[in-house]
Amino acid sequence: MVKKFSTSIRYVIPAVLVLQVLFLIIMMFLSGNTMIDGDSARLYLHMEAIWNAKTLFVPDWIYPTTVELDCALLFALPFYGLFRDPVIAFCCANVVIILLWIMLIYALCKRINAVSSLRINPFLACLLVLTPYSTAFLYYWNMMFLNGSQYAFKVMLPLLLMYLLLAPEEKSPTKSDWICTVIYLVGLFITALSSGIYVAAMGIAPLLLTFAVLWMYEKVHLSIHRLTCILGSITATLAGLFCARWLGLDFSGGQMNLCSLYTLADNVSGCIVGFFRIFGAVTSGSTSVTRLAGMAQLLCWCLASVMLVRAGIVLFRAVRGKVSNTEYPSLYLIAPAIWNFALLMILDTHYRSTLSSDGRRSPFHSGLCTFYRAKKRTPSPCALCSAGSRNCIRLCTGASL
Repeated sequence: MVKKFSTSIRYVIPAVLVLQVLFLIIMMFLSGNTMIDGDSARLYLHMEAIWNAKTLFVPDWIYPTTVELDCALLFALPFYGLFRDPVIAFCCANVVIILLWIMLIYALCKRINAVSSLRINPFLACLLVLTPYSTAFLYYWNMMFLNGSQYAFKVMLPLLLMYLLLAPEEKSPTKSDWICTVIYLVGLFITALSSGIYVAAMGIAPLLLTFAVLWMYEKVHLSIHRLTCILGSITATLAGLFCARWLGLDFSGGQMNLCSLYTLADNVSGCIVGFFRIFGAVTSGSTSVTRLAGMAQLLCWCLASVMLVRAGIVLFRAVRGKVSNTEYPSLYLIAPAIWNFALLMILDTHYRSTLSSDGRRSPFHSGLCTFYRAKKRTPSPCALCSAGSRNCIRLCTGASL
């Protein structure tokens, strides 16, 4: 009985993943026009300007926060040349990004399973990452898989470095490992050029520090390939920052300021609340504990608390050198989360939790609401205006400015 159940689960999860990917792709093409926000509108105009100027660095272009090269823009340019429609171009680019997500997560899970005692279902991991947990401006789906996918590559690069650092000790790096290393270093250079030191400080640094701790306790060895990844990360980041300064690119995305005396307390409490909010433990309204929703919320509290405590225990054991050789890959998963959680509490990045209700819905509710809006709305392509595709982009940009 148990064997039949495990066999059925082995086929059910990939099937659900296929349905999830199809859902995301269909919703992108059906509702892409209705979910254009101000940032996306500026990005669409930026792509048109790049195509018309035949250069990635448009003269006299004003960059709001980043140079916007480390997002879906570079993938959308060829499709824009083919279709001459920015919305379709970015939808096609996001399909490519979703496929890249699946390839990366599948390869990473396979590598973790091969070198450690952990057993991660790669299809389940892909399904959890590709779930549209929230759909709103600056929320999960919009930032990862919709319009410009502004954070997709910023998250992919640390995961790719994790994959490279977890190469088997007893084998020489394969040709694909070296190809992935080149792709990683080029991507890190582009993101440093485009977004400053943000990705290196928040995503790459904790992985390199984790490797240093593991190497210090002789849990891993410093091979030529790993040394190339480490020194290449530093070189690519510095080269990107130097090129941005040399080209005179003026953007504010890489600025990171410490909280002041007057904002620190609110920022720390906001980050703590925000962590539990991610897992559904905190909602905008009060919920009775005796109701089913209240019991589910208590389970979310337990889940988030256990994860946080467990991560702290594993990290503490790692610092003391008590982690076994088969457990150490879990540190690469835990360290970036703890690192970002700690830095966000002291940095004035405006990412602390707010009390707005947008984006606080369950994945199923978010997906159903999006599907409902896409079916019920008239062909008006934008939620902010009733103009056509290109006019919509210009109107939204003007409104946001």
